[in-house]
Amino acid sequence: MDWKTCCVDAVRRGKILEPPAFYAPATPAQLNEVEQTLGAKLPGDLAALLRQTNGLRTGDAPRGAFLVLDCEHILKAHAAHLEFLQLAGFAHTPPYLFFSDNGCGEHFGYEIEKGAVPHSRIGVYYPIENAFRIVAGDLEEWLSRWAAGALNT
Repeated sequence: MDWKTCCVDAVRRGKILEPPAFYAPATPAQLNEVEQTLGAKLPGDLAALLRQTNGLRTGDAPRGAFLVLDCEHILKAHAAHLEFLQLAGFAHTPPYLFFSDNGCGEHFGYEIEKGAVPHSRIGVYYPIENAFRIVAGDLEEWLSRWAAGALNT
């Protein structure tokens, strides 16, 4: 899939006012570092997007600066999530692979189960409730719905 075209189309059809900004592709070393740190292989759609552009930004303030985090920020989000779980006493909670947020504290990502991302579904994580709710069947659907303002978090 051509993720850059998909992103441009989703933004054009949606409510995000500024065009997306693309970056140099993630290197194999960056992708490997994310997988090693998470202890799970990246899902195919996210890995493909990162191989085309290491992150996706938009200047539209209500959505935040990142539409899709780059490898560095995926690692930072993961570390912050693990720290939060420990501080909040939610150590039993399974880890997640976060690749975006809504700017209000909730994060979008994939579930990690037994060292793998078992499906392409994307959910939103609510840290205060320590709850995860599926909001899209895959990354393409999530991107389209997020750009259109159709994801209720």
